Amino acid sequence: MNPSIPLGSIVQIRKGKRAPRVFEQRTNEAHPYLQIDEVRGVRPTRFAEDPKGVQVTPDDLCIVWDGANAGTVGYGVSGLIGSTVARMRLSYPSAWETRYLGRLLQSKFRELNDQAKARGATIPHINKQMLELILLPELDLGEQRRIARILDKTDALRRKLLECLLLADAFLNSTFLEFFGDPVSNPRGWPIASVDDLGAVQGGLQVSRKRDSLPMRRAYLRVANVFRDKLVLSEIKEIGLTEAEFSRTKLHSGDVLIVEGHGNPNEIGRTCVWDGSIKDCVHQNHLIRFRANKNSVSPVYFSRLLNSQGGRLQLIAAARTTSGLNTISTTKVKKLAIPLPPIEKQYEFESFVEHQEQMVMKVCRVREEATRLFSSLSQRAFEGEL
Repeated sequence: MNPSIPLGSIVQIRKGKRAPRVFEQRTNEAHPYLQIDEVRGVRPTRFAEDPKGVQVTPDDLCIVWDGANAGTVGYGVSGLIGSTVARMRLSYPSAWETRYLGRLLQSKFRELNDQAKARGATIPHINKQMLELILLPELDLGEQRRIARILDKTDALRRKLLECLLLADAFLNSTFLEFFGDPVSNPRGWPIASVDDLGAVQGGLQVSRKRDSLPMRRAYLRVANVFRDKLVLSEIKEIGLTEAEFSRTKLHSGDVLIVEGHGNPNEIGRTCVWDGSIKDCVHQNHLIRFRANKNSVSPVYFSRLLNSQGGRLQLIAAARTTSGLNTISTTKVKKLAIPLPPIEKQYEFESFVEHQEQMVMKVCRVREEATRLFSSLSQRAFEGEL
């Protein structure tokens, strides 16, 4: 086992400050303005002037100090840091490799984030004392660089696989347009039908404590489970309901789920197809269910249409805002105008999507394995065993 040294003995921590002058375009005296997104790797889009500001160089480490992302660590950037970010500058740069320290601290995100949330404040804050007490394996510079190269290569694989997934999604979007054209201008002149003509629209169950006493309990889907053409089922809750409610809101494979309400207007109406993977599952009232009549419309086509740019615009236009919540009613959903290509063409597109999703699932499995490998290597590096 290699000797360890506390982080606080090898870095000097200084919190950033809010810049008095921020610009969308760079000026002669301005520097990139680094906030949470930039620490996470987003290219800077704003610039700041502040002679008394806290500057970072690529040899410094940055850590998000406040907010939901507290504990996020980045490096290799330069500019002025905002008030939600802190700089960790090496006290002995000739003895420590920034990438080595950065990789090790990135693997501590969950621990740092949990500590920040546990401090009792409305906004999470990094616990400076706990941060400085983190023990790091004390290795010679050459060994640090070797470990950094290994972790860099493993992380690069994860990122490449993520790029593949993003490209696959973009490819499906472009394929949709090739199959059917723009749904707004409808250049191919497909006939138009209202959603109400194509199937049944159903609201969900109101969630309340009164349901705790009901004897029947079933799994239910909520907004957090429904994304654009993607189900996220890592956390499923149960709800109490009656037999009549179960019969009314039970989901069938092929049902289309539409987000009814969201704080962000751009997320209203995000839509996906239920895959039937949970038996006897229902949905709550912030999701609207559409069940197509036989051979009226392909659920996959319907979902992709509503998730397209044109579909989103139609849903946003039909929504209303009350007390900061953007919602769309079942009545408005029923009136949505849907271009209807020949059903055979819709099913052809559905088959194409199914084939593409099988390939995406394989990439996802490889990425999960790469993520596990990266986590294992990071842990071994932190213990001085890599």
